[in-house]
Amino acid sequence: MTKPNRTVRQFLQTHAPRTEFTCSEEEKQKNATNKPCLLIVSSTSGGGTAARLAPKVAKRLAQSFDTVILVPTLHREHARTILMTEPLERYAVAVIVGGDGAFSEAVNGMLSRPDGVTVTMAHFPGGSGNTTAGNTLGYWNGSQSLEHACDVICALKTRPMDVLQVDCDDGTTRYATSTISGGIYVDSLILADRYYRWISTFLGNPGLRYILGLIHGYFMYGARDTGREMKYTIYHNNNQDEESFLMPSFGLALYNSGWVLEDARFGSSTPFSGDMSLSVAKTYLGLGRHLMYQGTVKKENGKLDVNKKYPQYKSVHFDRAVTKVKIEPIVVSDSSSIKSCHGPFKIALDGEMGTGNQEYMTGSITAQVLPGKLNVIVAY
Repeated sequence: MTKPNRTVRQFLQTHAPRTEFTCSEEEKQKNATNKPCLLIVSSTSGGGTAARLAPKVAKRLAQSFDTVILVPTLHREHARTILMTEPLERYAVAVIVGGDGAFSEAVNGMLSRPDGVTVTMAHFPGGSGNTTAGNTLGYWNGSQSLEHACDVICALKTRPMDVLQVDCDDGTTRYATSTISGGIYVDSLILADRYYRWISTFLGNPGLRYILGLIHGYFMYGARDTGREMKYTIYHNNNQDEESFLMPSFGLALYNSGWVLEDARFGSSTPFSGDMSLSVAKTYLGLGRHLMYQGTVKKENGKLDVNKKYPQYKSVHFDRAVTKVKIEPIVVSDSSSIKSCHGPFKIALDGEMGTGNQEYMTGSITAQVLPGKLNVIVAY
């Protein structure tokens, strides 16, 4: 967790460890639910954006719920701990105010509960990246859309959303709601957090650090990194069929296809559940091209032609068929390849750390789809 600024310090002094919000009967809406709302606030998200917006969000939600219980996070992975220990059965919804990392932490906590108890969740946009909020509530900027986003949450319209279960080679299990990323993208995230977070906070642009991190990564690592070879094993058709291929990887992304709004899958008109898509970039420029255009390579005759020569990037998508992907880093012995490789191939979940000890995952992972595992608040 980053060092709190003045806004965050004042927020914690006022609301930690938890604060209850209620409103008068005159302010209470007629269709208000008689169950409370759990409002978890990632205190440092967005350079203090979440802390600044949270009291306003709580007051607005108090008009539609019996009580709003505001719980600020005090340290890294605190959102995970809260969802693992809180009596979720008493709440109508758990709202996460923060970025994608905070929402991912909360999901990991809830799905790791020994008792298996779950609650409907909502992501209010209050961080540097608000992908889940945008793809469910329809709003990415909480400062500009506070009332509208709260209205969507209060309506309590829900849909199921897929979750990616990630089994790691150290025996642990994690969960991702949007993307599993690896390689240069993760390297750039590290640079962004290490060197440019303060600039984003100072200029009031939380996402600026990611752009600066990508630029830094290009000049630091060059346009190509041939020393990191990966083995990909693709399972589809309910694991009845599989295929493997090797290739040098500069970056990769596994996308959760089971979003809930029509524009969630990069312009797809019909979102569908139960599968994922894999994209592998061979060069830095290839990664950029992939991110901009989302190109795909279809299966030929039901099989992926692994010998086909691809352009600078490679994007693999199996229509509604991929249910599991195994990714294994290959130890490279060639001296020239080792020289060109700037470090181990790191993995991140939802753009954040892969583990709770501030270290990214560097070993093999197996990701599989859990269809409709999460119940989320949606706009329609």
